Amino acid sequence: SASTAAAPDASTAAASKKRQRAPQQAPQQPSKSTAITTSMFPYYGSKARLAQYLPAPTHGTIVELFAGAAAYALRYATPATRVVLIEKNPEIAAVWWYLQRPSSTAEILALPIPSIGETLESYAQLSPVQRKLISLFTSVGNKPHTNNMTVGKWTKWNETTRRALSERT
Repeated sequence: SASTAAAPDASTAAASKKRQRAPQQAPQQPSKSTAITTSMFPYYGSKARLAQYLPAPTHGTIVELFAGAAAYALRYATPATRVVLIEKNPEIAAVWWYLQRPSSTAEILALPIPSIGETLESYAQLSPVQRKLISLFTSVGNKPHTNNMTVGKWTKWNETTRRALSERT
């Protein structure tokens, strides 16, 4: 006598399919010669960790909606790539305009490094956009970044960061 196995019903097959995980996608590799693989500045909700899993662009233009720190564009853009950053927050958009100016490299190197406990408000010589740029590094992971915040021990604005940022502009 032949034994026959019962065919699984539809609900069992569906439950079995739900439990299977999709294979993990390997990170896309950017061009080694031109890519900056981190974001330009720390930003709440940044795509810096996610960018490596997003597919590389297939066209010569990258349009980054909700640009923030533009982690995707910085990871995949080459010198031949046209990059369009769209940012609703006017303060972040102003930071991007500031960083793209030809004179910003020297200006960034001249920015002060506040001591722990100081407020950015005490630096009257800074423009609002310069104050905003420093605040992005002094309030990492916090939202909103305030221009008059007190610098704490977790600040990432230091000589090394300032120099690296100036080299990227």
